[in-house]
Amino acid sequence: MEGAADNLFAKDAEDEHLLVTRIEETANRQGDAAYRQALQMLVGTDFDDETSRRHWQGAMEHWRGFKQGSEAGPGLRAALFDYLYRVAGIMENPLIVEAEYLDNLRQSSITDGLTGLYNQTHFKLCLSRLLDRVRHQGASGGAVLLLDLDRFKQYNDRCGHLAGDKALRQAGQLITKNLRQCDLACRYGGEEFIILLPGVDQAKALTVAERIR
Repeated sequence: MEGAADNLFAKDAEDEHLLVTRIEETANRQGDAAYRQALQMLVGTDFDDETSRRHWQGAMEHWRGFKQGSEAGPGLRAALFDYLYRVAGIMENPLIVEAEYLDNLRQSSITDGLTGLYNQTHFKLCLSRLLDRVRHQGASGGAVLLLDLDRFKQYNDRCGHLAGDKALRQAGQLITKNLRQCDLACRYGGEEFIILLPGVDQAKALTVAERIR
């Protein structure tokens, strides 16, 4: 088992998704000891087989959450350390991954690199959570505003991409300045922005939209 695992890691270390697939295929054939071996080699832990399987599955779900809709998420080992440290709470001091580095990675996976606003993926997640609270807990709903910059393409073509990028950043700052702390401003794509206003009715949402315009 140990020799097979060494060979597995040697072949697939550069392709993390393939490595995960091979580890899970090995576990399907040989049992949960494969997860134990994988965690030993990747993060230096030594759980029993069943606990290893549980932590592996939790960490993979955690990693997929980082990766969803973004290529900037952390690598496999970073996600494993983050899960064991922050979610499972069983590592007091990760030896390889610094907490600040993980915070930056997490932030980069949910924000737009140009404007600093949240990205479309994070918006959809927050909207889904709000709708779940409305359906299951009777929470008050809210409003969604979709905004764009008029004639942005012409401006971008005439003045150049640097000027266009500056305009997008300024728009993001203007939007943020006119929102409450609980509101969520996101860059939806291109020159489009979307805002989630929890607990706000239509009249108040229109007031916010006019203030931003």
